[in-house]
Amino acid sequence: MKKLLNSIVFFLIALSFMACEPENKYPSSGIKPTAVYNLTSISNSELDQINVYREKALVVNYITQVNLFSSETRDYADTSTDTDYVFQWTVSEERTVSDVVETFSVVRVITALKSDGSGSMEATATYPDGSTNVTNHTVVVTENEVYN
Repeated sequence: MKKLLNSIVFFLIALSFMACEPENKYPSSGIKPTAVYNLTSISNSELDQINVYREKALVVNYITQVNLFSSETRDYADTSTDTDYVFQWTVSEERTVSDVVETFSVVRVITALKSDGSGSMEATATYPDGSTNVTNHTVVVTENEVYN
């Protein structure tokens, strides 16, 4: 009788495992990737990389791969051709002058070859007093898709 009871219990346990459908613990989120221009190898800069969103008014600046900050862009323009990347955007930044925080704008213009991605970035900062500062950088541009 004990063998019969053990056999029935074993059969019921096996049947319960076979009857269950695999459960999807993590259903699909439906998030779609977003196209970005990825700028790396940025000379004369503390930034490790920059992601410029092509369809959103957003730029993400990577100080390191884990330290990053984002900025809302304006005046984004992309006039790239079959052979060259040509795009620009404007962001607002802040600096402290004599214990006063002032906001200024920075226009970044990128030109690079599509064949190898090598190119340049010109950053023109315009301050509230009307003065400007132009900084030139070399960059490598690639097209990528990211989830955000």
